[in-house]
Amino acid sequence: MNWIFHNIVRPLRPELFGFLDHDCFPTVPVDIAAAMEGKIVHGSKRPAQADPEAWFLWAGFCFFRFSAVQGLNLDFTPRFASGMDTGGGNWSLLYRGLGENDVSDAQKTAADLDFDGMEANHRMLGGAFFHVGGASHRKLVMTPRYRRLISDHVWETHLGGGESRLVKDP
Repeated sequence: MNWIFHNIVRPLRPELFGFLDHDCFPTVPVDIAAAMEGKIVHGSKRPAQADPEAWFLWAGFCFFRFSAVQGLNLDFTPRFASGMDTGGGNWSLLYRGLGENDVSDAQKTAADLDFDGMEANHRMLGGAFFHVGGASHRKLVMTPRYRRLISDHVWETHLGGGESRLVKDP
């Protein structure tokens, strides 16, 4: 993400830019520009675990107004010692100086699912993105059966049913 910001975003100078994790799926039409109207950042705001004053936007769901960050050396790496995951490196560079009115915090709601006794703790971000969470490292998510159950859930719950699926059976 650091490389992308410094080598692609910075030269392109877009009005808005952002990052979306590979396991976040939009479930309704989304207008990020509208969510950022009058704001500098938009995303999944999380508190630092070690510092009650600190917070960060999780790097898997964060959006920025370029004019506000163009002169900064943004750093999306975690700051685990401060209790901040990916995106925590931007606390001292950007977030610390922002006021409440500069930030659009995408509401996080639980999407706890029970698939035949397999519990799944996932999130909806901003009411529009289903975040599978841990798709790259949680053992349960890595099984073909669970992946199929999640896929079926997303299609049936958020995308109007499976009739338009290209592949209906595994």
